Amino acid sequence: MAMQLDFHRTDQTGPGTVLIVDQDAPARTRTARHLGRLGYTVVQAANGPEMLDQLQRGSIVGILLDVGREAESALELVPTLLQRDPNLGIIVISDRNEATVASECMRRGALDYLTKPLDLAILERALERALTWRERLASDRETHKLLRAEVAERAELIRQEREKLQLLAESSLQTLVSVMEAKDPFFAGHSLRVGQMSASIATRMGRTDREVEQVRMAGRLHDLGMISVSSDILSKASPLTPEEFADIKRHPVIGAQLLAPYPDLAELSRFIRGHHERWDGAGYPDGLSREEISWGARVLCAAEIHDAMTSERPYRDRISPQETLERMHGLVGETLDPSVFEALAEVIHNRQALEFVDSAQAPSGGRSSRINLEIINAA
Repeated sequence: MAMQLDFHRTDQTGPGTVLIVDQDAPARTRTARHLGRLGYTVVQAANGPEMLDQLQRGSIVGILLDVGREAESALELVPTLLQRDPNLGIIVISDRNEATVASECMRRGALDYLTKPLDLAILERALERALTWRERLASDRETHKLLRAEVAERAELIRQEREKLQLLAESSLQTLVSVMEAKDPFFAGHSLRVGQMSASIATRMGRTDREVEQVRMAGRLHDLGMISVSSDILSKASPLTPEEFADIKRHPVIGAQLLAPYPDLAELSRFIRGHHERWDGAGYPDGLSREEISWGARVLCAAEIHDAMTSERPYRDRISPQETLERMHGLVGETLDPSVFEALAEVIHNRQALEFVDSAQAPSGGRSSRINLEIINAA
């Protein structure tokens, strides 16, 4: 009995009912009378369309599915019926006593497999077991549903709290960045620009929204470790001594350490620690090379070099975008990751970078350090 089912309606009303599906009308009627005497409400169907009609009419709790000799048809029917109503108690009845088919029917969701000639007493016990098991499954599903809902609710609350804590942490860290930038007027806006350019590069590289935001925030915080460097060193106009430069080179590690207490910022910490590593392995603090350096750190490196070259300094004018790209091209394969430089060049050529704080708005008087270029040249 091959049947094609097309379910459209899933609402079920009325009392619980057992549906007998059997092409043999006398056998179907005999089974129905027996179950009726036991107190069951029984409806009948001779084929697939009639079965579908009965399923759409009322709340069927159990199905006696007689497939005759076409036992394999139950292998498709049972999952189809359970897809419509996972709580159905299905008993397959067949002329064929084949353990393999019976086992497969049970694996696919039937609660029992009976063979003909049908013993009504055995059927009665099988139906009772099936409906009892059906109620247990329904109860378990409802319990699991409630548990999933509660877990989801608690997870959302935890997510919201973690988000609040992360925002608080980021706000506090950005305050430290502002304090650091206040030590040298020509640092003003540098971290913001590096963050925005890093985000633009990452977007061009096809990174996810989450990754773009991570590298943007890492750019905003990448010089956080400079908070440990004295103002005298940051404001020094003459070349740095080896000891002073060694102090400067500690800032990626210190910045990463400041983020260490915040587990949600672990990836940002990796980016910040590695933003002065070089593609050829000659950078610091860990001497990493190529893909050993986190992708975000490679992006930050390019964005920082670009900002240092395009920002105005008291000892030189701002370098044009074209000249900057030409100079940076010479760093590809040594300091810069080739793929990151390619993305940066596309951002500049296509004018896709976001608007940055104009460094020309920074104070024009007083002394300022050559820290940025010295760090870059030494990298």
